[in-house]
Amino acid sequence: LLGRLGLGDRIVRLGLRADIPDLLRAMDAYCLPSRREGFPNVLGEAMASGLPCVSTDAGDAAFVLGEREWVVPVESPAPLAAALTRLAGLAPDARRAIGDANRRRVTARFSIRSVWQQYLAVYRGEDPAAAGSLHQGPQMSVVGGAGIDDCEPLAADEVAVRPRSSQRTRVAG
Repeated sequence: LLGRLGLGDRIVRLGLRADIPDLLRAMDAYCLPSRREGFPNVLGEAMASGLPCVSTDAGDAAFVLGEREWVVPVESPAPLAAALTRLAGLAPDARRAIGDANRRRVTARFSIRSVWQQYLAVYRGEDPAAAGSLHQGPQMSVVGGAGIDDCEPLAADEVAVRPRSSQRTRVAG
């Protein structure tokens, strides 16, 4: 397809990589042109890398990005190109400010610690919005015998659950 479209010399297919953070740091911006998404982890990773991002309104992408100016309708190449052109036309400091705001948003709303606090609020029957919830009113229940008071943060990327026995189970994020 790339050859047929005359793009073979413009697009490099990298294959399976283990150095994604390095690749993200080398980018000036990130574009998620998806038709369908659930929760777009890759968009969160790009935001955490401090990149300004443009995305289609697929799945939770608009919710994750939060900035409607950089979200375009799905399967709409002209608005996507216009948003990317507008982003590329900004001064480097303005693009950097957008990337910094993206990093702050994804860290505050989607870090392991933030999500852990939101789950605890739900489990306690509290309003998760008070814990910085992403969604209003989810109905969840605890399964398996670990109670609310049995959970504690260990580090930014871990949560420990102490079952009723004295054993400790670690769940890495």
